[in-house]
Amino acid sequence: MMEIWQAIILGLLQGLTEFLPVSSSGHLVIVQNFLGVIRTGVTFDIAVHLGTALAVAYYFRDQLLAIARNFRLLALLIVASIPAAVFGLAFQDFLESLFSQVVAVGFALLVTGTILWLAETYSRQGKDAKKLEQISYQDALIIGLGQAVAIVPGISRSGSTIATALLRNVNRESAAEFSFLMSLPVILGAAFLELIDLGSAASSLSVVPIFAGLVTAFFSGLAAIYFLLAIIRRHSLKIFAYYTWFLGAIVLLWNLI
Repeated sequence: MMEIWQAIILGLLQGLTEFLPVSSSGHLVIVQNFLGVIRTGVTFDIAVHLGTALAVAYYFRDQLLAIARNFRLLALLIVASIPAAVFGLAFQDFLESLFSQVVAVGFALLVTGTILWLAETYSRQGKDAKKLEQISYQDALIIGLGQAVAIVPGISRSGSTIATALLRNVNRESAAEFSFLMSLPVILGAAFLELIDLGSAASSLSVVPIFAGLVTAFFSGLAAIYFLLAIIRRHSLKIFAYYTWFLGAIVLLWNLI
């Protein structure tokens, strides 16, 4: 049975790494393999996904209300979600197998760092950089392709989508906002698929660890959103590139040793 401290660690990890460009899936694989902290139930997965979704909904509540009145922005989010849905369903078995391969995660973290470094090095952020309302359907589809690639554990969803948006000449803050809003369909979709699995997978968890994971994921996710927006407004994302390079190298060296 999962202990409360394990639920808090996993909730904290899920919330922070879901939105920081460092790969939540990659960190969870590493923690499960090296620290022996494991998730023991679909119910808990749903809870932490719900916690991070609530963090996005709370922070971007005004934008979500605007989406309800703005069909174009809603359509952009739908277009951006299509590549990940197609890629995830087409390669589901292969992608699931990667979650047990720590070496693959190590290489993917190196890819994440490279994506972030290239975006910061080659993106243009002049006066003509696009705001959120200026993102085109073509931009949304291409950013969605970045999100699809990030289904691979170790490749950051927020990192790849923000990087792709920057390379599409979307301004820094709007790139982050669009990435966060894009996360809602993905997070809720993952929770829905896990909810389907719940019918055939009984959970051994009590309500206390589940609630602890949800609350921790909500507050850590909210903190991660505030932190990343503050970073992206004033500083380069290369700091996260160096971090993911370092972590990926450590994972690969550990497995070689």
